Amino acid sequence: MAGGGVEYGSAGGRYTVDFPTSPSERSEATPAGFDLHFAISEPGGDYAFAVVFSDPLVTTPTGESASRQLEVGATFAAQDQGGRIVGLNDDPFVYEDRTYPALDVRIEIDGAQAKLRSILIDDRLYMVMVVSHEQEPEAFRRLVDSFRPEL
Repeated sequence: MAGGGVEYGSAGGRYTVDFPTSPSERSEATPAGFDLHFAISEPGGDYAFAVVFSDPLVTTPTGESASRQLEVGATFAAQDQGGRIVGLNDDPFVYEDRTYPALDVRIEIDGAQAKLRSILIDDRLYMVMVVSHEQEPEAFRRLVDSFRPEL
């Protein structure tokens, strides 16, 4: 299902990913003043696939660990959607022989589940996610595996 229909490249976001259908794009400013940029693929049924990025999404005190920055970003994402975090797991993102800090996050939102990978590359925060009413680990894995940042 995911990770195989349409190759999408975001010039401004500096990434490529495989969505199941052509995504829509939008940007919005948060109340805290951060600009979020979305690419969302909704193939119908019970799924939505998305990549969100920001430079940066959150501010943390100088010297704050990357893991803490990712956790703050995940908490913001959950609260912004009216959901709650039900699982966090450190899982570094490896691309082209380089390792970047990343978190796998599970969020419950009004009976739906969101699974997202929050990745910090330089000063940019990416969130690659699948939202569904059913757990779909394979769809999430295919989407994450298709994510390719431009370094």
